[in-house]
Amino acid sequence: MTPRGRIGVVAPSYAEYVRCWEKAGHDVIQMAFDQLEDSLQGLDGLILANPNNPDGRWIETQALNDLAETLARQKAWLLVDEAFVDSRPRYSLLNDALPANVMVLRSVGKFFGLAGVRLGFVFADAAVRSLLARRMGPWAVSGVARWAGKQALNDSRWQQQTRRKLPRQIDRLTALLQQAGLTVTGGTDLFVYCQTPEAAIIHEILAQRGILVCRFEQPAALRFGLPPESGWKKLQEAMNKIPAGITLR
Repeated sequence: MTPRGRIGVVAPSYAEYVRCWEKAGHDVIQMAFDQLEDSLQGLDGLILANPNNPDGRWIETQALNDLAETLARQKAWLLVDEAFVDSRPRYSLLNDALPANVMVLRSVGKFFGLAGVRLGFVFADAAVRSLLARRMGPWAVSGVARWAGKQALNDSRWQQQTRRKLPRQIDRLTALLQQAGLTVTGGTDLFVYCQTPEAAIIHEILAQRGILVCRFEQPAALRFGLPPESGWKKLQEAMNKIPAGITLR
């Protein structure tokens, strides 16, 4: 959709950003958030998530607007993935008019728990939306997905109740993991992020017991989502199976 160019991706990040943009022929540069301001020169576009996946870092709206302004001066764009923002909507760029060089992605797959319907949204300048519509065609979203998404987005009462409930659940998950010896180094209201040199071993132990968590290699880390109510005991028992001799921190 865009000419091949130099694309920055804030790291660590969702691995598909790098894979997909490299597959499309772009030169992708991964950069640390703390060095972002010094790394924008020469970019044609910048991709980041707010909050970031996997470490849960939040970026204030003013900081994002400052990035967009800097990029606009060099005719570059900013793509912000807000897949996890629904638990704290005050952080969303959609609360105000978007600058012309900013695109925002949203999804019902995280906060709403509807990943299986494969429904997402893009907010952008009219020219960008028109180009996407031509590329994707008229049948990009199924009728079932449209129905499910409408029900979820219209249920404001459930959304408010869930926003109040999630912090308590995250506190419970954090305590469980800390009691097992893990150090929690990040997260959001929907997941907990733990850096540990034994990420691969723990991932395998949990997988053998039917518990799937996301594993990251650089740096070695695990991302734990919230279990269903019936899954807390299972997670606790699985964490107790981690050998005492391995170094978790």
